[in-house]
Amino acid sequence: MAKSYTNEFKEKVISLFLSGRKQTDLMRDFNLSKDTLQRWRKEYSLNGKFGLNKKLNVSDKDFNDLKKEFKKLQLEFEVLKRAFQMDGVKKK
Repeated sequence: MAKSYTNEFKEKVISLFLSGRKQTDLMRDFNLSKDTLQRWRKEYSLNGKFGLNKKLNVSDKDFNDLKKEFKKLQLEFEVLKRAFQMDGVKKK
């Protein structure tokens, strides 16, 4: 059966690593495998925390809808930005 560690424990081990402790010392002191410690380091480097590695399930349609909405908002932003720039020129 696989061991289970709390997020607080993982953060303690990774903070020790980041403060300069050697990986081999941490593996020995906390009875951790190299794979476990490397997995924790990777998760921490990606998220800055533990417990945030849940993947979001977004359908292709939802993703494409969001991309279209984003492009529309980008265009609106550019139009408004130009309008305010022109308005600033007229006031001077």
